[in-house]
Amino acid sequence: MTKIPNTVWPVMVTPFLDNGDVDVGAVAPLVDWYMERGVGGFLANCATSEMIALTLKERTAIIKAIKKHCDTPVAATGFLAYSFEDQVDELKATEDAGADIVVFLTNRIASQEKGTDVWKENVSKLIAKADAGTKFGLYEWPGYPGVWKLTDDELDFITKTGRFVYMKDTCCNLEVLARRAKITKNTNMRIYNANSATYLASLRYGYNGFSGIMANFHPEIYVWLAEHFEDDMEKSELVQSFLTVASFGEGRVSPVSAKYHMSKTNVPMGIFSRLRDYRELSALNRYETEQMALLADWVKSLIGLPVKSGNGTWDSHMTIRGYR
Repeated sequence: MTKIPNTVWPVMVTPFLDNGDVDVGAVAPLVDWYMERGVGGFLANCATSEMIALTLKERTAIIKAIKKHCDTPVAATGFLAYSFEDQVDELKATEDAGADIVVFLTNRIASQEKGTDVWKENVSKLIAKADAGTKFGLYEWPGYPGVWKLTDDELDFITKTGRFVYMKDTCCNLEVLARRAKITKNTNMRIYNANSATYLASLRYGYNGFSGIMANFHPEIYVWLAEHFEDDMEKSELVQSFLTVASFGEGRVSPVSAKYHMSKTNVPMGIFSRLRDYRELSALNRYETEQMALLADWVKSLIGLPVKSGNGTWDSHMTIRGYR
């Protein structure tokens, strides 16, 4: 099997206009922002994308806008529905929109009380309804009705279908990470860690990169670690320490804080969110975001990555001046 380079699949934010409509025009510069920082693919229509607040028409429009702008692979949540018939309809719409990988939410495939056997059966049924060449992914989404963490048996079953090539792992458990790396070794399945603190460890176990919220702030650092964790051990440990501490801010009014950061680093989009009131992002939160960006720039200079100029003055500068 040809070795595919390790890489980063950011969980994309969805740009909105101030009136709440999807800002399709901002998708291209957003994609450029990610690509300039070296990512290898995108996970669209996920939790950070505010998927549960998007219609199917909006979700497919976002996929089309990305694919129209670039050839970078796009993984996208394939269905949010609960009934099998509705799941198939959404899966087909995701295929038709041009998604390279149709992603299954593990907790939508079967209810917890149905158990593993029904879960496997439903996976097989869904695959059978898709086009023969369609590739699939898995996403351990921790949302309603509760996260479905894959067992070793379920992951082994998935890999043996030969159809699954992407997984967003949210286990945050070193023991589980090590077992999953062994199960998927020399298979088509590529696993991407969503947890920053265990990122370097997962790469050493055999994971294939990162696919988490913090790739919306400094994805190039995650890319660097994926590419250099074996050849620069000392810097890798330092970089991992930064990523761990920076990730403490992961839940800071997410995804508004990520949109704020991007808007100040040359992405022409607003910070409106359908799921969070953007006004929750306080002056302190904005200042914290700025400090993280400044420290990330120092880490980038240390490991030889370019430091890109921002877009004007951070809001916190204005706030600080106001208190002097």
